[in-house]
Amino acid sequence: MPRLIVQPIGLRIQAEENETILESLRKSSIMLPSICGGLGTCGKCIIRVVRGDVSPPSGQELKLLNEKLSNGFRLACQTKILKDVEVEIPTENMAHFYKVAIEGVESPVVVNPAVKDVVVEVRKPSLSDLKSDYDRVLEALKVESYKALPLAVLKKLPSILRKSKWNIKVVYHRDLGVLDVLPVDSVKGVYGLAVDIGTTKLVAYLINLKTGETEAVKSMLNPQISFGEDVVSRITYASDYEKTIQLQRVVVEGVNQLTEEVCKTANISPQDIYEVVAVGNTAMHHIFLGIPPKTLGLAPFTPVVQNPINVKASEIGLNVNESGNLYLPPVVAGFVGADAVADALATRIYESNEPCVVVDIGTNTEIILNNGRDLYACSCASGPAFEGARIKHGMRAGLGAIESVYMDSEALKYKVIGGVKPMGICGSGIVDALASLLDAGLLGGNGRFNVSKSPNLFIKSDRDYELIVASSEESDTRNAITITQRDIREIQLAKSAIATGLTLLMRDAGVSLEELSTIYLAGSFGSYINPRSAVRIGLLPNIGLNKVKSVGNTAGTGAKMCLISYEERIKAEDLARRIKFVEFYIKPDFSKIFLKNLNFPTET
Repeated sequence: MPRLIVQPIGLRIQAEENETILESLRKSSIMLPSICGGLGTCGKCIIRVVRGDVSPPSGQELKLLNEKLSNGFRLACQTKILKDVEVEIPTENMAHFYKVAIEGVESPVVVNPAVKDVVVEVRKPSLSDLKSDYDRVLEALKVESYKALPLAVLKKLPSILRKSKWNIKVVYHRDLGVLDVLPVDSVKGVYGLAVDIGTTKLVAYLINLKTGETEAVKSMLNPQISFGEDVVSRITYASDYEKTIQLQRVVVEGVNQLTEEVCKTANISPQDIYEVVAVGNTAMHHIFLGIPPKTLGLAPFTPVVQNPINVKASEIGLNVNESGNLYLPPVVAGFVGADAVADALATRIYESNEPCVVVDIGTNTEIILNNGRDLYACSCASGPAFEGARIKHGMRAGLGAIESVYMDSEALKYKVIGGVKPMGICGSGIVDALASLLDAGLLGGNGRFNVSKSPNLFIKSDRDYELIVASSEESDTRNAITITQRDIREIQLAKSAIATGLTLLMRDAGVSLEELSTIYLAGSFGSYINPRSAVRIGLLPNIGLNKVKSVGNTAGTGAKMCLISYEERIKAEDLARRIKFVEFYIKPDFSKIFLKNLNFPTET
């Protein structure tokens, strides 16, 4: 078997002959960017072959890499391993620190979780009272029966009852019954885990179910990213059951890694976690459960299940208490999931008597609108451009990413995450740059550069002009970080998808711009974007910056609320039933409005 050596980390991998480098790296949990899911069309999984025998360049590589091929650069998804090979992962693909919104607006919640513990005194048996041990526990709890009885509880029940002299602590779920029995003097805590399964990131919150307090928070990139950076790519990849299970396995492993980290931080055991609440878009929801998402990619784009889910967490491989429950709130439609329901719950948008809207910006942007009476929702295929994908020098909001750009005396200035040399530019930086160019008259409403006004800011490439954001001397990669006309087109497509979705949703709900009281910007990108820049490029309508509020990771907050409060959980289920899904792609004037929104506003 050939050996793959990965630099600069020095990892050695036993590979298969004719296996692509990307496939081999995935098996060792090294997740390179791969927007296209390994089809060779995005050009993001770049590596450099230092030495060894690999397959000749494919047609896609010849098209995308050009002169880079002569320096040993290849696409990992296209390069097959023939014999021993050593590769180097470029700096821009080795950034492991990412800026993720993990906190969101907090709503007051009465702590009343579905899972609680209670101390009970159990009547001892006698020759005249021959009830079973379990029936005695139910009698002490003052309930007649429960739907389920974990075998793990039965196995230890007789021993614990007698050693504790018939005084025990019972951990129970109000819908599912007894989850655990413990000695009366046990100091074991009762915890829950709230998980936001985003297309790009995972966030896990460890919650003390007695106090409702968050004791630890950890986040990471969703490891499914190496199989495709947007929802459609994941759905396409998971075309059969085996590939669905493959995607499920990597995301469950990611959640288990976060579980281990939060438990270590709080100095508890994963066995102390008795319930997990997970939210995500419908595709992430299905894949997390191991349900093939194929129907989501075929008209009429229906989910396999919409109802709330309660299942043993161990059934999908989650490393929590063996009797622990996994709860997923209901989804609304094929592309509006439980995360949108969590957004609505966390922002309390449903309580407003004035029209307001939540815009959760991501690769699959979800919009929830309250017209003062009813709730409406839609999803927009905004794609991963705001995450830095499909952008020549784009990257996620991590160490070395240019996150903000502004004009100063006819020169572009920028700020870099971590204060280091820039390696690329993330979505918020690109939006800032375009807004600044529009203000300076260096960018037209059609998205074309006005080079003649300030030619020193541009360089001529093979195809067209590019805006210089950071020079090669300033850049950590020793290549100038630029924005191309193609990059601008990607942003135009993404922002038009969102603007069109909001326009048509407001029309269906009978809401005018003048009536809209608040825009809540949610999600990682929504948390870090400059609202003024978003309005300037036409991503958001101009209703006044004082009416635009960044609310952070409301999907995660909503998941926590469902974990901490049973009443909030019931409220979320009711919200999912109330939300009216709007499929705006079938609207007869969709294309006309979309094309109009491609242009940048000519006035601020």
